[in-house]
Amino acid sequence: MKTGWNLGFTLLELMVTVSLMAFMGLLAATSFDTGSWLAHQRLKGAARELSTNLQKARMNAIKQNTRWDITFDPANNTYTLRSAGPDNDFDAVADNVTDITASLPASGSGVVYGFGRANKSISDGALPGSPVTFGANRVVFTPRGLANGAGTCYLTNERQDSMAVVVRMNGSVDIRRWNGTKFE
Repeated sequence: MKTGWNLGFTLLELMVTVSLMAFMGLLAATSFDTGSWLAHQRLKGAARELSTNLQKARMNAIKQNTRWDITFDPANNTYTLRSAGPDNDFDAVADNVTDITASLPASGSGVVYGFGRANKSISDGALPGSPVTFGANRVVFTPRGLANGAGTCYLTNERQDSMAVVVRMNGSVDIRRWNGTKFE
């Protein structure tokens, strides 16, 4: 009849089992391409952040009954969200309010304005000349929530994955992912 200590595992058996589990976990982790997954997640995060800020500009324009804009700087991979102020005039800069200035690389290492693999896949010139297609690299939302023009910001990462953030004239904002043949 076994009693007391005879019912459990020995320390050696426990150490061997834990070591084997750690080794198998290490094998599984090295076979999983974490770099690709992480780069894609950073790109998705940057696209979501840009989409959220575009929607924020639109909602602020409606709520405050004044124009709001986002100005893109593709050369520096940044954009600025600001209000036209109480006079509803961007030219009178004294009352304009800059809400945020965001940097794409801060959203995730390697995320920039660009077409990535989409540029290499489309040979018929379907992509625009610039990864930011808004006139003067700027979208303005009116107090009614409408955009001054439709446009797209194309984003890519160091692995050449591509996403597009699209603004329509009615003010709606979409995120599209490059699937290898088109943005969907």
